[in-house]
Amino acid sequence: MFHKPVDAQLQGLVVCYWFIDAAAIPHNTKMLPDGYSDIMINLGEPYKLVSHDGSISIIDGSVLFGQRTRPLLLQQPGIVRMIGIRLMPGSEFLFSGVKASDLVNSFIPLTAINNKLSDIQQSLTTASTDADRIKYTEALLLALLCTDAGAEKALQATGIVMEAKGDVVVEDIARQVGVSYKQLERLFAKHVGLSPKAFARVHRFYSAFAQVRALQKANWMQVLHSCGYYDQAHFIKDFSYFAGVTPSIQFSAKDTLDDFFGFA
Repeated sequence: MFHKPVDAQLQGLVVCYWFIDAAAIPHNTKMLPDGYSDIMINLGEPYKLVSHDGSISIIDGSVLFGQRTRPLLLQQPGIVRMIGIRLMPGSEFLFSGVKASDLVNSFIPLTAINNKLSDIQQSLTTASTDADRIKYTEALLLALLCTDAGAEKALQATGIVMEAKGDVVVEDIARQVGVSYKQLERLFAKHVGLSPKAFARVHRFYSAFAQVRALQKANWMQVLHSCGYYDQAHFIKDFSYFAGVTPSIQFSAKDTLDDFFGFA
């Protein structure tokens, strides 16, 4: 269902690609806050994006979604032809050129980043195999890709948070990366979007969510303590904020994007 990047320049910056072709998706698909940014290349009909406050956006093109702290719902009642690109935390600025903190809980059309992508997107429209889709997807990413001196340290810092499942002290991240606390905050604002503390909180929630979901009848407390939650109430409070519903409701719904693709 999903594919790893092939081009050497994109390895370490992109987690995976995924493809959807369907007449429609009759139910809402939830995008949880998970510490990742995503590019969605829409080759099908327009779809609706519903934010946590009920506001609705109509998406009729390809967009880059920034980091999320609240859930989003996708409503896709028409023909669905979509290519998804999951970006490594810390690489968002390299593909947008926009300060990542400006895109939190928001999105930007790819045409606003680079208005010369029409030929590549046309090739994607006619691509008939996964290999061709990957080839043209990577051509599009390489057309967006820029360089920045701080990206390497930002990727190193987010890697430390992810390795610790979000249970990490910000000062320790700064020390391991070799920057001051203020420098780390500036790196995260530009390349990640969330502050180091907020990113760690999101990733801790997502790590716990993924582990509990995978184990089904899990020993919740063992999982939660491994992610740095001091009790079940602490986890439920975070979960309800980031997912918009309680754990019991979310686990029974099985309606998230990664329920379909198994990102975690």
